Amino acid sequence: MSSKNGREMVIFVIVRTCMPKCLWQNLLVVITLLLGLIGNSTLILGQPGSIDATFRTNLPLDGFIHKIRFDENGRIIISGWFSTVDGVVIKQLARLNQDGSVDMSFIPNLPGGPFTGASGLGANNAIFLGSNSLFRLVKLFSNGERDILFNARAGTVDSLAVVRVDSDGKILLGGIFYFGNRNTTIKRLLSSGEEDISFSNSTSGETWSIDIQKDGKLLIGGRYNFNGVYKGLFRLHPDGSIDEDFIVTGEPLARVKKVFVQEDGKILVFGCVQRGDALFDRLIRFEPNGQQDSTFKSALSDTSVIHQICVQPDGKVLLAGWLQFGDEPVRVVTRLNPDGSFDGNFNSSVAAGFFISSMAIQLDGRVVIAGGILSISGFESLLVRIETGLPATPVALPASNVSTTSFYANWSQAVGANEYFLDVSTDNFVTFLPGYHNSRVLSTNIKISGLSEDTQYHYRVKAIGLGGGSFYSNVISVRTPQKRSQQIFFPSVADKTVGDLPFTPNASSTSAFVTDCFCGSACFLYSISWESSSLIPK
Repeated sequence: MSSKNGREMVIFVIVRTCMPKCLWQNLLVVITLLLGLIGNSTLILGQPGSIDATFRTNLPLDGFIHKIRFDENGRIIISGWFSTVDGVVIKQLARLNQDGSVDMSFIPNLPGGPFTGASGLGANNAIFLGSNSLFRLVKLFSNGERDILFNARAGTVDSLAVVRVDSDGKILLGGIFYFGNRNTTIKRLLSSGEEDISFSNSTSGETWSIDIQKDGKLLIGGRYNFNGVYKGLFRLHPDGSIDEDFIVTGEPLARVKKVFVQEDGKILVFGCVQRGDALFDRLIRFEPNGQQDSTFKSALSDTSVIHQICVQPDGKVLLAGWLQFGDEPVRVVTRLNPDGSFDGNFNSSVAAGFFISSMAIQLDGRVVIAGGILSISGFESLLVRIETGLPATPVALPASNVSTTSFYANWSQAVGANEYFLDVSTDNFVTFLPGYHNSRVLSTNIKISGLSEDTQYHYRVKAIGLGGGSFYSNVISVRTPQKRSQQIFFPSVADKTVGDLPFTPNASSTSAFVTDCFCGSACFLYSISWESSSLIPK
């Protein structure tokens, strides 16, 4: 027994042994945290809105960061106008470790031309980087080497604002593209860079944001002309055709700069409404069918200017810009509750910003903001990290003790978590196994039982702390084995093995028992019938 932050912590270790060939193969470690009162955090996190002083990256103040991304390992990809990072000569593109230090294992090999525009991440931490002023879309491997076999072909590009890689590895591009006498605002490329001719869209306008629903439909934000009527938001089918069933209600949005599809399917939009010759920034949430969500009402004043937004996994909304709530002082970074009301528990010390161009939440729950010069508590920087109070995202680990009817789901302990919500599904979380949707778990594993043999299951987990919930973890897939029946032949009852399976014969009976142990899995007990010579699971 030990103590951490004044709280008792008890660790139980349970060891289950198998037959000799797999001795010690099933080691189940259950860590139970006794917190005194359930609901207390296992670690005191920083005050929401405070600057993370452990994160500091030295970038020249005459530069500008256009975009930040996080790769699968939580490292930070920055692109923009800069020539050095922490004194190291690195131009236009760099990768930082989670503490903000330069990752020297990443050496970007970029061809000539400015690559300071849109970027996207693909499988295996591949980076796609584009330019707004000179169209090129290049693909870099995770070490920074250029993929010379990738040949992007999207016609003549006037502007490239969005690069988004979908689950199939295809690359969605948003901006303005010209193909001879026709133009469009959205293109899709195959993983090779060739144009995907199965995707067809001829919308006139300019695309600034793309997000993907669970069903593969695309939410598109920008500025568009539909037969003389300007719209800022619409939806496409996976083949690029317009979804006519998506009908946007409420005050018309002349422009949409950001579109976010929330976990519950609702759509949060940052855009502009036009009144006369004036444009006013608005934050609006829609139902999945396009109807305006009446339960969300932004507390921002009409005078607010929004630069960036991002949505926390618990539905709270982080905003950056020049933000005002009634008679309150102007804020540069702030947060709204899931219903749009002002979150008074979030107090940021970012005092001023030339322009905040990018903002994203790390897997550890903290938010990184970037752009031009940011003034923070007496120092200036192009890149800062802010506490949100969220717990870190756990890592789902491979299942253990897999049998025909059960398995153990496992995951890592997450900083700031005091419990976890688990989901188990057979169809990638469209539906859930009864009793295993947001199932509350106080440890870092649980036995999933009542399953069917020879069936594929998927599980994911998220951490819950005092400050809210984390993102969902990675997904682990596991297939329960099929009950086995096999014919065996043996010389006599005196023989102590059936193949390589040890067994104990009973001379006075017509049967014996064999235990078959699979390392990393479960033990199966078989009954041997001397007459039929069959091996059948009990």
